[in-house]
Amino acid sequence: MTDLFKTTANQLRFALSQEWRDLYSHKSEWEEEAERAEDEANEALHKANIEDEGDKLTDAEVDQLYSLAEALDKDARAKRARVDRLEEAMEAIEKLETFYSEDWKNV
Repeated sequence: MTDLFKTTANQLRFALSQEWRDLYSHKSEWEEEAERAEDEANEALHKANIEDEGDKLTDAEVDQLYSLAEALDKDARAKRARVDRLEEAMEAIEKLETFYSEDWKNV
């Protein structure tokens, strides 16, 4: 029975390790996407602020710029939240790996 527990623990640790590596492979890509989206949202807001102070555009056009900046900001926040969830998942996997390492090695 002890061998069964150790085998199960080893399989779980291996599966968790594979999942962690899979998530890690996405982390830098998703982080770059989030940063790029945040930069685009900031640029759009900056442009809207500049145009709002100028006399070249109508109020409706300036409102459209602000709407675009708001939509880009919403997208950026969603991408940042995805990165945060990925990091939380990676931390949870590390905790589970530790749990199975510590808990099962004395069986």
